[in-house]
Amino acid sequence: MTHLNSNSPADEGRGSALPSAVASQFIDGRLRLLLERAGDMVWAVDMSMRPVYISSSVRHHLGYTSEEAMSVRMEDVFAPHSFKLAMDLLAEETAEDRRLAEDGDIIRLLEVDLVHKDGHLIPFEVCYSGIRNACGEVTEVMAVARSIGERRKAQDESRASTEKLLLALEQTVRALAALCGTRDPYTAGHQRRVADLSCTIAAKLGLEQDTITGLRLAGLIHDIGKVRIPVEILVSTRHLSAAEFEIIKAHPTTGYEVLSGIDFPWAVAETVYQHHERLDGSGYPSGLAG
Repeated sequence: MTHLNSNSPADEGRGSALPSAVASQFIDGRLRLLLERAGDMVWAVDMSMRPVYISSSVRHHLGYTSEEAMSVRMEDVFAPHSFKLAMDLLAEETAEDRRLAEDGDIIRLLEVDLVHKDGHLIPFEVCYSGIRNACGEVTEVMAVARSIGERRKAQDESRASTEKLLLALEQTVRALAALCGTRDPYTAGHQRRVADLSCTIAAKLGLEQDTITGLRLAGLIHDIGKVRIPVEILVSTRHLSAAEFEIIKAHPTTGYEVLSGIDFPWAVAETVYQHHERLDGSGYPSGLAG
């Protein structure tokens, strides 16, 4: 076997052309072997989105042979929304080609849906990068696609489980609010109105839906601490004495104590504790200002 780095006399008269050709063939062969045996799908397209290379793993992922895939248009391989996303990104990067020339080794990453030969969609994570010619111009795009179907499935299951837990949590909160209403119907209606008003203001402010959900739950039970207040004080229509008002003022602390042991994904207990504070510091129980 002839070694590629041999310096034997027999090689000296041949010059460098033969060893370079042999080395090039060896490297090209090894690279192609690695690409063909890779579990991920590898392809290259020219700037007109015509395929110039597709690895044989396309058959495992999309059902096409390499030969079939070479004749399929890229807009038929990508789901419409994914093709638009890919084309928009490519257009943006082509427009910024001078910057890319200075930063050409960065690998871009995006998630897309590709179309199987039988028509169903499969989610992939695609890493891609431009291939430049000797003048530094991008002439082809090289991409490696990895199926993320199992990961997407796990994410969907996790999301569904979270939504189920949140629904159960909200139902529990509503049950607690209803419990308050059995002692004081006014408080029950007041809590619903506060929840509705808080959510409306939050939506107008452009807060995220997750934050609005937390505000709604806090609003529904912000007066839960009133369960320790005697009914005759709660429903009294006369002017309360100083001692009775001190009992009333204890309900934010009581509410916090009731709720602080629940691991809400929002600051519900803290919100209940502070719902009688005022900007000027005249509120209770802590006299917070600002």
